[in-house]
Order: sequence, then C-alpha cells, then structure tokens
Amino acid sequence: MPQRKVRVEDLVTGLYVNALDRPWTETPFLFQGFLIETQADIEALRAHCREVWVDEERSRVLPPQKPPAAHESSFDPRRKPEPAMPDVPTLHSGIVSGLSSHRFACQCLAEAFARLKRNHGGPLSGRVVEAASRLDALAGTHPQIAHWLANLQAHDRRLVDHSVNVALRSLLFARELALPPDQVAAIGLGALLHDVGKLGLPVALLDKPGPLSREEWGMIRRHPVMGGQLLADSALPETVLRIIRYHHERIDGGGFPEGLKGDELDLPTRIVALVNAYDSMTSRRVDRPTLSGYQAVSELMRDADRNWGRELVEAFVRCVGIYPAGTRVRLSNGAEGVVVYTPLGHRLHPVVCLYRRPDGSSDTRLPLLNLALGDGEGGRHNVEKVLEPDGGEQALYRLITDEAFAA
Repeated sequence: MPQRKVRVEDLVTGLYVNALDRPWTETPFLFQGFLIETQADIEALRAHCREVWVDEERSRVLPPQKPPAAHESSFDPRRKPEPAMPDVPTLHSGIVSGLSSHRFACQCLAEAFARLKRNHGGPLSGRVVEAASRLDALAGTHPQIAHWLANLQAHDRRLVDHSVNVALRSLLFARELALPPDQVAAIGLGALLHDVGKLGLPVALLDKPGPLSREEWGMIRRHPVMGGQLLADSALPETVLRIIRYHHERIDGGGFPEGLKGDELDLPTRIVALVNAYDSMTSRRVDRPTLSGYQAVSELMRDADRNWGRELVEAFVRCVGIYPAGTRVRLSNGAEGVVVYTPLGHRLHPVVCLYRRPDGSSDTRLPLLNLALGDGEGGRHNVEKVLEPDGGEQALYRLITDEAFAA
C-alpha cells in the first residue's frame, strides 16, 4: 500500500494513520490504524509522536507534498490544545426522566415476558411498543444519560436488563448512523425482544456456570428460532422478526441458526447483533470474565471483518467512544474514576466521575472531571490505564446514579 511519512505538525483531518514512530502499546490509541477525524486526534498524535506513516489510499485527502517553511507552520510546542467547548450534558435534569424511562421499559418487558411464558405466545402488549418508544425518546433527548443507564443491571432480572440495555445502545447507534425514524423504531423494538426465545429454555441452563455441553449448546442455539415462533401471531414488522431470528448470524456465515452470509444480513439485524455481543461481553457472565467497555470494543474490532463488517464496528466505536460509559480508569495523576460520557470531538478525553483520590482515599464527593478541559486549577490529566472489572461496578454505578447525577 502507498505510504508516506508525515511530520505530526503537518497532519490534517482526513488522513489515515497507518503506523507510528513508536509502539502502539505506548500510546492511548486503541486501533493500529485509524482515520484522523478531529483536531483532538491531531493533538493526541502530536503529544506522543514526531512522525507517522500515512496510507494514501485510505486517506480522504492528499498528504502534504513538502514540508512547509518554518514561518508557515502553525505548530507551537508551547501551546496547549484548546478544545472546542463540548456539549454540556444535562445530567442533573435528565437523570430523573432517564431513570423513569429505563424502569418503565424494564417493568413492561418483565410483564410481557411473564405473560408470554405463561401463555406460550399470543398478541404482544402495546406497553412494550410504548417502552421502546420511550427508550428512543431518551436516546434522542439525553444521549449521555442513555449511554450511562445502559450499564445498569439487577441481580434478579438479568434477561430483562440485558434486553433493555441492548435496546438503548441499539437506538443510540441507529441514531448515530442517521437511519430513518421508522427503521430506528423497528431496531428499538427488535432489540427489546431479541432474546425472547430464551423464555423457553430452562433457567438452570441459562445460569449454568462454566462451559456448556454439546447438547446444552445446541439448546441455546435454538432460542432465535423459538423467539420467532413465540411471537408468530403478534403482527410484528418483518424487520423486528428478522432481528429476533438472526441476531446471532455473522457475515462470514459462522453464526446461527441458518448460517447467513454477507448481504443476507440486513443492517438493522447487524446493528442489534453487534450491540448484543458488546452488552454480553460487558455484563455479568457465569461462564466467562466480564470485560470493560474498552476491552469489549477491542474484541469487536479484532473480529470485525468476519462478524459484522469493519465500517459498522468503527461506527459503533465512534458512538460509544474508545472509553465507553462505565469504563473504570486510572488517570495520569493516580486518581481513579468511571467514564460517564465522551464529549463530541474528544474521544481520548472523556468526562469521568472520580471515586478515588490520587492518594488512594475514597472521594465521597464523586466530582465530575472533563479531561478535555482540565480540573479548573491548571491541571490536565489523561487516561493512564483502563481497570479491569472486579465485580463491584454495579454498586458503584448505582451510587453515582443516585448521588452524583441527582445532586
């Protein structure tokens, strides 16, 4: 592939960076190769590299043909980046309505699941459609709140919480892709119902710790078909039914139940399939360790070409951020916090809720720190390390939701 070495002071948006002058592992960049989309990307490269290699074929603009004269360069190593003011979230005012919508969706879905399991199918309650509509309104009005709430889980309603959280993230992703409203609505409802077939499986099987036997795995693989059968008389849109039946298919044909390939999988189904995989990786799991959001998007990128398509996965990462909401991080000053959201144009500098001070003591104030703007006292801190889940995340999420956001 045609490559050209470019000094970091000459970088512009639209160039595709293929290699650095230092190991990728020594930088905060998640992907080995990425398109420069914002000035923040350029500033991050300037902070860690002197030169990079640009892939001309994958770039959207031409690399500079020759270095500019010294007086023409706008690069000043003494000048700190001046990030544009990010969108200020309405965390305090939005959390009440956000929690209400999330709880309403969980309640409606739990009632619908109980009725479907008891009656073995039949018409679907209109309250489930209303729940999907309220989740879509939340994603459109308070996207930062929606990203945060999609992490909440209760120990006694795992299937319901998973379904609601997949719906929330799928709606956020569909809106990120600017899909038509009717398609967004179908994606939300399909995501809410995608695992309905698991109602026909034994609870002991779903909660079994450790690996499944071949026979047990065969039973699990039947749940997409069982879901379609359960809702066959519900007069749902075809898009919704396809999501339920095919959300475990993969574009290389390695999924189930039918081994569909490539264009046989429509976009709404691939969206929910991808989000379902992400939520499964970041939720409590009895058979595998829980991953952080950062680890999960890394896994998605690794398997992008054979599972969902690289462009779709890259778009998902733009939606949730390199450090997705709920990711626990250690900052360069030693403080620890949880990522709340990532401001537009600052994917390496999220807003973090601090729960531990640099000296290791607990910070009961739970202050919010925007890494793109600094701490207000001249200090600027970066994410130094992503912390692996330790099982205490849900208690921390609920503490932040109840105290930091509702102040």
